[in-house]
This record gives sequence, structure tokens and C-alpha cells, in this order.
Amino acid sequence: MENFSFAGITASVILDKRRHKQNLLYPIKYRITYLQKQVYYPCMDLTVEDWESLPTTRKKELLKTRSAIQTGFKKITEIIVELVNNNGFTFDVLHKMLSRGTEDSIIDAFDYKIEKLKKEKHIGSSVWYSCALNSIKKFENKGLKFADITPDWLKKYETHLLDEGKTYTTISMYMRALRAIINDAKTDGIISQAQYPFVLNSNGRYQIPEGTGRKLALTSSQLIDVFNYPIIPQEEIWRDLWVFSFYCNGINLNDLLRLKFKNIIDGEIVWFRQKTINQ
Repeated sequence: MENFSFAGITASVILDKRRHKQNLLYPIKYRITYLQKQVYYPCMDLTVEDWESLPTTRKKELLKTRSAIQTGFKKITEIIVELVNNNGFTFDVLHKMLSRGTEDSIIDAFDYKIEKLKKEKHIGSSVWYSCALNSIKKFENKGLKFADITPDWLKKYETHLLDEGKTYTTISMYMRALRAIINDAKTDGIISQAQYPFVLNSNGRYQIPEGTGRKLALTSSQLIDVFNYPIIPQEEIWRDLWVFSFYCNGINLNDLLRLKFKNIIDGEIVWFRQKTINQ
């Protein structure tokens, strides 16, 4: 129904008739061919009869189906042309851009990252990215693209956060989340080094402010007061968990609640921090 060819890359829409699904419908797929390799992306399902009538149909529902297929195909071909004209086409980058949205969208990239973190059980990190995303949406949510994130945009966003009464600690957290999203795009070849808006050295780009907090340590007598504070038996476990965390050099609850007897090695408690286990 649709065909495309550019710089040795071809794309088409096909009905995969090899095997129907349980509902007796067959999957429509976008087929991309490059260097004799074919990759398929799912679209929707149809009967053979509806597929064959799609080019000339006048049925309202099938017209909507045809329009949806054409819209998806157009977005894929636009990405192919963009990749060829910029950093070069690869299936890996195409897949990542399609997974994150087909409009080079910052919002889509955040959504992709958040869902990925949830699937990997990094709930705390997913909440951090969600808070940053909600803040960015509040500031600007009209088709925000990677190319829109310039040093000037970042400075305006920082001013917006200050006007909202946010501390530099919060601003630093939101900016680091956004920088991580842009770093992923740079690694994937979606943006170039010239488009990178954050400071590397002293190069006139935007530098994330350092957040500062009040680090208050308890005195020895205050610690004893915590240890000996009278608590009803049903709530002693919460005090005990805090004391245990203290004696384990401040182990966080995520790691503490994962401890097992096998973590006791040669008389010591040994564990990997979940937050940095992949590093």
C-alpha cells in the first residue's frame, strides 16, 4: 500500500499472512530494508479482505485505518531521512527513536526512560524522572524537541524554577535528570556534540547549579536518646530499623530490606547498593 526508497533504504507496509492471531486477524507491519537486512515494526491487525480493499475503500472505519497506517509510515520515513542527513542511518538508532516517539520529543524520551526504569524495578529513579518531567511540562509542553534545549532555554527554565520558590538543590535534581535524557540522545546519535547544551569545560554552555543542604550530625547524647526513647512494642521495629541502618554505615531502606543471611560473610555484612549496582 505504501512504498519508500531513500539512500539505499526501502520501507513498505505489508500484511503478514504467515500466521493469523487468535482473533483471526493478520498483523500489518512496517518493513524496513537496509543492506539486505529486514526489520519489521508492528502497526495493527486486519482481515485479508479488509487489507485488500484498503486502497479503494469508502467505508468510514477503513478510511480511518488507512489514514492511521499512512500517518505512522510517514513518521517512520521522516526519521529515516533525518538520520541519513545527520549522523547516518542505523537500525539501532531508528529503533530507539521509534521507541521514544517519532517526533524527536523530550517528553517522549522522558516517558521512555521512566517506563524502562519501572521495568527494571528502579522505582526511586523513575519517581525522580517523573518529578522532573512534570516540572518541565509545567514550564513548556508544546512539542518540546531536543533541538529546543539550548543554554538560553535552560537559563529561562532555571529562572522559572526560582520564581516558583524552588531551591537550588531541587533545580540541580531536575537539571541532572534532563541532562541524563540528553546524554542518552547524544549517545544514540539523535543530537550532535554541537547541539549539546550543558557545560563540559569552560565553554559558555549552561552549568547546572550545585545544590547545598544543611548536613546536621547528631551528637552522642542525642543518639543515646534515640536508642532509648520509650516506644510502644508495636512500633519498636521502626526504631530498630533506624538503629540497624545507623550501625551499617547508613544503609538505605531499599538495600536494608533486601538483606539475607547469605549477606553475612566472614562475620561482616556485605551488600551491593541497588542504586549503583549497574555502575
